[in-house]
Amino acid sequence: MTEAETGVFVAKPDPALRRYVTGVVGYQRAPSESAHTHRGMPSCSALLVIDFDASITVSGRFGEVCATGGGFVAGLRRRPTLLHQPGAAYGMRVGLTPRGVRSILGVPLDSLTDRVERTEDVVGSAATHLVDHLISASGWEDRFAILGAFLRRRAREAHGPLRNPSLPALDAALDLITAADGRVRIDWLADEVGYSRRWFSERFRSEFGMGPKGVARVARFENAVRLLAAEPETPLAGLALRCGFYDQAHLAAEWRSLSGCTLTEWLREEFVQIADVRTGDRPYVAV
Repeated sequence: MTEAETGVFVAKPDPALRRYVTGVVGYQRAPSESAHTHRGMPSCSALLVIDFDASITVSGRFGEVCATGGGFVAGLRRRPTLLHQPGAAYGMRVGLTPRGVRSILGVPLDSLTDRVERTEDVVGSAATHLVDHLISASGWEDRFAILGAFLRRRAREAHGPLRNPSLPALDAALDLITAADGRVRIDWLADEVGYSRRWFSERFRSEFGMGPKGVARVARFENAVRLLAAEPETPLAGLALRCGFYDQAHLAAEWRSLSGCTLTEWLREEFVQIADVRTGDRPYVAV
């Protein structure tokens, strides 16, 4: 492993995957680095992690532990997930939309909400074959190409009759919540998709495993995480108002409730990793 190969490499979904994938990341840390625990924050996106070293151990807020083998899948989540890794770390992460979960993973979204499952248990033998191909690839360009082809094939093969005719309306509502970073009224959402508030809330919770108010809460929090990661010196009072919290105290309380740590603790844990993210215009970043 050379110095040029180590780091975190960020890719964007190609046009064919835009409805299914929110982002693709490859990462590689040298064995000489110390063991690391990453706090996976609550999110309105699902997550597919492919672990080439089969070394990740996942623990949740309430103490459950999962040795993931070749990786894991996490659904929409209202609580943090701790990823424990030895010094070396080598793999890929894929953010998935609700359509991506149904199509690429082939499971209902509510079955994964607030859960972590081994990739092989969700996807089957296709996950093992994918990991083998990715490990044997000659470099990151090949890995992103292989992964992109796998995701596109799974999305194509999943097309068929909807199990729930209201899915397009519910997906549209979720898109509206995330596009507004959670700053929407539920009665307005119900009107936008053409249903009563009660019917909308019940169907939304049934499909996503979380009600619209819960998703809006997570979206608001996720926006604060994103902004603070980009500008860690941002004054917290201003950040709170930008993200739709009443004040800094409200932001701090929500942060502790949803992440299991304080703002200061999170910045100390994560900022070195955030600063290590690399982007560029290599051919493979368009995956």
